[in-house]
Amino acid sequence: MSTLSKFTNSSRAVLYGLQIIMERDIGISKPIASSTLFVEHLRDAGIWEELDLADLFSAIDKFFEVKIPWPEWTLLLGGAHRERAEWEANIAARLTFGHIAQFIAARLPITRIPTLRILGKRCLQAGAFHTIEHFVERIDPDDLQFGPSTPIHHRLRGSKLKRVWSQLSWLSEGRLPSLRTPPSEAARNWLMGKMWLAFCIALIAKFLFWLNETRFTEFLGISTLVALSIAGIVLGVSLLVFALSPILNRVEPRLPSGFRTFRDLAVALAPAEEPV
Repeated sequence: MSTLSKFTNSSRAVLYGLQIIMERDIGISKPIASSTLFVEHLRDAGIWEELDLADLFSAIDKFFEVKIPWPEWTLLLGGAHRERAEWEANIAARLTFGHIAQFIAARLPITRIPTLRILGKRCLQAGAFHTIEHFVERIDPDDLQFGPSTPIHHRLRGSKLKRVWSQLSWLSEGRLPSLRTPPSEAARNWLMGKMWLAFCIALIAKFLFWLNETRFTEFLGISTLVALSIAGIVLGVSLLVFALSPILNRVEPRLPSGFRTFRDLAVALAPAEEPV
């Protein structure tokens, strides 16, 4: 039997994360609300019949960095052995994104930024820093301690920084700006595109050369050798940048402008007013 929990404010940030998943992984940009029917939303987009729910649930697990067993998803969806008409009437017609957000929130350690008391006074930024500590220690369980004045890149770099930032982004409901793409990554992406172009040019040239070696050589001459040389250089540089990008990404800062210390991050993460 399905258990559809009532949507609460503690699930609001999870609902924001679900919107990101629907846009990024499923390709549906239409906004969702807690009352939006899950199945109807997918049907309206024309993908319900072809969507593999296992892929969607896997994307949810990855995004929220949680592992929800398939039997629990099956329970939410009303069980695996319902008649279709009964399922449509009792589950599809009732299951909302609010129910799914509440279901996910119940399995996450943090779903909202808490308010802590400092010297008897409520402090939103202290709660934000506590939240940052949680995700940093969860994703990078290192003994290296840090405080509000610690530069972020002294504690987090590369993929670990991206993972922590991703978790804080959905939790803040979009208050955090996106990380900047490092020059090395941008260069790698550009060169990877040129690498495929170079490969195609070289492949076509090889085919034409094989087709008629003498005529092809007379027609293209030195220009062909130059083109192939450039293609080879681009290919070599692309492979070099691709190989070195993990090292370059660890060295280069990815932080948005104005973000240097964990205090800067806590100030941006803290809500403007205390959550209800």
